[in-house]
Amino acid sequence: MPPLKPVKRRDLIYYLKQLGFDGPYSGKRHQFMLKDNLRVTDHYFFRLHLQC
Repeated sequence: MPPLKPVKRRDLIYYLKQLGFDGPYSGKRHQFMLKDNLRVTDHYFFRLHLQC
């Protein structure tokens, strides 16, 4: 498995759409994407980026 590394937000949105997510939609403070009952916010995207 290749090592995890930071990706551009635009690329991450593209990959999530390829996996069947809808959005991004505007929320109160952050944008989010939906798939069935799963909601992923751009705040979470930022946290993933900081951990890498």
